Amino acid sequence: MVTRSSLHGVIGYISRILSTDSAEIMFPLDGNLERVYLKKDKFYHNGRLIPQEEPLHKYIKCDMEVKFSCQILKKSEKHIFGWIALMCWPKEQTLGLSIDVKIGLQYISGRICNLQKDHGVLVTNDVAGVEYKVYFVANRFYSHGKRLGMSQPLHNVLSLNDDVFFDAVPCIPEENEYNCKWYATCVFKGKRPTLWNIIPEPSISNEASDRVLQIIESCFINPRIMFVIGKGILMSTLNNEFGIILGEFQHNIFKEVLFHRKNAFLFKMNLANYSLPEILKKGDRMKFIAIGAPPGFFVEWIAIQVSVCENGEYDIPKYSGFQLYSCNSLLPPRSVDQES
Repeated sequence: MVTRSSLHGVIGYISRILSTDSAEIMFPLDGNLERVYLKKDKFYHNGRLIPQEEPLHKYIKCDMEVKFSCQILKKSEKHIFGWIALMCWPKEQTLGLSIDVKIGLQYISGRICNLQKDHGVLVTNDVAGVEYKVYFVANRFYSHGKRLGMSQPLHNVLSLNDDVFFDAVPCIPEENEYNCKWYATCVFKGKRPTLWNIIPEPSISNEASDRVLQIIESCFINPRIMFVIGKGILMSTLNNEFGIILGEFQHNIFKEVLFHRKNAFLFKMNLANYSLPEILKKGDRMKFIAIGAPPGFFVEWIAIQVSVCENGEYDIPKYSGFQLYSCNSLLPPRSVDQES
């Protein structure tokens, strides 16, 4: 996707390895060959940033094809790069053929195409001209760095066809009324807002479910993360609030995905105020969007959104032999009415 200053989902190749923590990417644009500066802390492998103690050249090589998003650099005689990578990952991902990999959108321009009092839809186009719809809500809109007031309707500050900038993360389209595959974490005009609650890489201990919720909430509004999108089956509800999905990453190869009821949906109904065991049962087919869990966590993946599949949407043989090891001991139960 293109703005005046950024590109998203571009394909290029590693042209030079500059040091243990940097490399050069080259890609064609408008008949010219452009150069991108890549730092190690922007490179993702298998859905996660590579470890800080390992060199970048362990994961890349010259002529290797990569996908990336980047931001334009101001022209200077001191450097030869026209762009700097915001995120980068191998073109051929190895997590599995049954899942899709996406990164968040950053610094993208769009146009308002639907506007209601407290929400709206904007559209943008990728480099191939394909149109994407992005859902946004009023409390994510900023004008010249300031968030829209709680009681102020969007109509007071925006009009149809207005041009805006935004960041966004993937979402499950069936769970919003406009079938959008993207959810805007911020939409802004003028000065870009400073979002203190967007953090790069959370880390947690196994001590409490509150910290798990903090990860989910921060990653749900963080476009600087890689997401995996797939389907699976409900393995267990751990208590009223948490459940485990066995996500199918490859045919008959599953990985555990933890989710919380605040991010669970059943046919557009959010399950935040429901007891999961009363709504879901083992074996239910589920869709998920997940991020890599912090090192040392008891599952590999944490979902930022899950949804129950419709009948026939995901057909696999019935499984009955899964065990949950000791996950229940890590997430103590709460009452259904307790705030989460």
